[in-house]
Amino acid sequence: MVGRFHEPGRANTEVWGDLQALQSAYRRHHFFQTARVWLRDPGLAAALARRADADPRRNLRVTRHRDYYARQFGALERVIEGLGSLLGVLVTLGAVLATLDAAAAASGARARELALLRALGFTRWTLACALTLEHCVLFAAAGGVGVAVATLGLHEMEAATLDFSGFTTVGFRLEVAPGGAARAMAIAVLAGLVGSAIPVHHVLRAPIAPSLR
Repeated sequence: MVGRFHEPGRANTEVWGDLQALQSAYRRHHFFQTARVWLRDPGLAAALARRADADPRRNLRVTRHRDYYARQFGALERVIEGLGSLLGVLVTLGAVLATLDAAAAASGARARELALLRALGFTRWTLACALTLEHCVLFAAAGGVGVAVATLGLHEMEAATLDFSGFTTVGFRLEVAPGGAARAMAIAVLAGLVGSAIPVHHVLRAPIAPSLR
């Protein structure tokens, strides 16, 4: 069958054709692996499952279409989610280390300015809050740029991979969900907060007089 599925879902990874032609090509005469049944009422699925279990002549397992695919590709989904989480943790750690270096350089360059503000009466706590807020705003802007780039480049992009449990091709679509974008922004702000804490504390602990020279 030559065509394209219009309904979104995992059926886009399947190939449909004439039954007898496929059985002849794969040498599976009079053999069926799965059968799809369209019920008039979704509530009849439980009754159909009980009827199949009560019939000892046939070794049948009745399951919903969505549950069947979830069981088939559940292991692959866990692998993809695990690799994605690991990559996210590594990127976040790299961002925190980069923040430590950048914040130390920026705070060191502004040591005289900060010492002057302390001499004018600003407390360490006030300056620490101001510097931390500045770094958080900068990292929130960087996170917004990253979300925008991901949305423009990856949103609704279709890809495929191989499921080694059944040696079948699994297609999926990448989506930048609002929840994921919010988590990315929160991680960016948290990275800025953690990365700037040590350099800001070190600069503000320095004596005023040597910093003004």
